[in-house]
Parts: sequence; C-alpha cells; structure tokens
Amino acid sequence: GIQSVSVTSFLPVPGDRPLYQVAVPGSGNEPVRAAGFDVSAQYFSTLGTKIIAGRAFTVTEQHEPAAAGRGVILGSATARALFGDAQAIGRVVEVRGFTGTTQQPVIGVAEDVRMGARDQVMPTMYMPLGAAALPHGYVLVRSSLPTAQTERMIANALARIDANIPFFRAESLGDALRRSIAEERLLARLLGLFAALAVALAGIGLYGVIAYSVARRRREIGIRVALGARVGAVVRLVAAQSLRLVAIGAVLGTIGGYTLSRALGSRIFGVTPVDPATYVAAIIAFAMVAALASALPTLAALRVDPLETLRQE
Repeated sequence: GIQSVSVTSFLPVPGDRPLYQVAVPGSGNEPVRAAGFDVSAQYFSTLGTKIIAGRAFTVTEQHEPAAAGRGVILGSATARALFGDAQAIGRVVEVRGFTGTTQQPVIGVAEDVRMGARDQVMPTMYMPLGAAALPHGYVLVRSSLPTAQTERMIANALARIDANIPFFRAESLGDALRRSIAEERLLARLLGLFAALAVALAGIGLYGVIAYSVARRRREIGIRVALGARVGAVVRLVAAQSLRLVAIGAVLGTIGGYTLSRALGSRIFGVTPVDPATYVAAIIAFAMVAALASALPTLAALRVDPLETLRQE
C-alpha cells in the first residue's frame, strides 16, 4: 500500500523556514528571497509536484555535501524572478545562506505550490538532503492504506533502522495544513460572523427607518385611496420612493466599499477585493428589505377606513 517515500526538512505548509538569498552571479540584480527545502530524491513524486523543466534529484546527489555543486531545483516563481522567460536549466545561481555562499547549477524547475490559505505563492528552492544530519525532519509517505496503519508501518520501519529515532506523530498533509492555518480559519469565521451581524443590523435599521417613514404617511395614503387611487398604485408609489433612497445609499456604499476593500486584499481567499457578485447580492438584499418595509406598513395603512380619514382631514 506504500507508493512512495521521501524525507524533507520542512513541510509545504505555512510556518517558519530558512530563507536564502538567490542571485544570478554578475547580473547586478537584487537577489530573490526563497524558502529553502532540503529534500530526498523522491520528494516531488511523493507529493505529486510536477517537474516542469529539467529533472529531480537522484539518490546519489541526495547524499552529496553542499559544497560539491550538486545543483538546486527552483520553484517556478523563483526561476521567473531570476531569469524571466529565459531558460533556467544549466544556469548557475549564487545561494547565500547562514553557513556561507555557494554557486549551484539549476538542474530543474518545479511547479509552484501554495503554502497557505491565500493565493500568494512563496518563492522556493529545493536542495538535496546532503550528508549533514537534520535537527528535525519529516517522512512523507504516499499510501493507499488508512492513516493509523501507515503510522504503524512507519514507526516499525524507523525502529528497525534506529530505535533511538524519536517519532512524534503521523498525520495527513491536509491535517497538517489545517492545523497550520487554524488561527486564520478562526479569524475568518469571526469576520464572517461579524459581517453577517453587520448586514442584519443594517437590514433592521433600514426596515425601521422606511417603515417609520411610511407610518407617518398613513393619512396621506388614506386620502389617496378615498379619492380613488388603487391599492397597487399606492404601494408602487411608496416603494419607488423608498427604493430611490436605497439606490442612493447603494451608490455611496459601493464607492466607499470599493475604496476601502483594497485594504482587505491580503485577508481574503477565493474572491477578489472587488467581487461583483458580493456587491450585487448586497444591493438586492437591501432592495428587498426596502420593498418589504414599504409594502407592509402601506397595506396596514390601507386597512383604515379611507372615508373616515378623509372626514378627519
């Protein structure tokens, strides 16, 4: 049931990871800050990440020390930032890290992977594991077996290699991603709750204002009916006047929302800061509230005897 196994220094999920400065020697351009991953040869096949140019690491390269010029694999965004539309395979990049600077050939370009809840893509660079021991690492397993069974198999395999290797926990990559963005998910739910509360309060306020305005016109409505106005015409008249106010508010609200929504661009996922469907849905919802607030009090006013109203006037 195990299709592929690999080792990596970090998971492709949000979190702290070492950043390297990657530059093209002699170009004079600013270096690109890229997240560095030390990976084994089967990393890309295990995760299903495509190599769109060049090749992945070999098992031999995976064990060579860093100074040997064993090569690196760049994420697509990193390759574009360094070389534009030019071919990156075979080019040399200068990698500056905490332990020094090396020059490495580019042997492959991998497709970009979103490492978070939002759409942004982090520049990445992949390096072979090398001979140095990792302070911690992750065993990635592509398996068709249940998680618990796969976990037992991994624990037994590690114990056979070295009983002193600490094995902390096993989880699916999806669970690791959800755990890493749990705080963002909570904030998103709270934001959605407050947004729904704001819409409800705005709807209640709009209904109350329009209903009060219509209630003050009870005598006018009665007189109109007493003088021969049809019920439908009166309702349409009051609703049209109310909808004009909603239209003015919708225009002002759309302008204000469009202006302020740019500040939310980094906090939303799946929609643009100016999402037409959201604006249209809000306008339709408030128009329906306005129509209801106009119709119900108007119909209530029509229950009063119009002749009695006319005599009072």
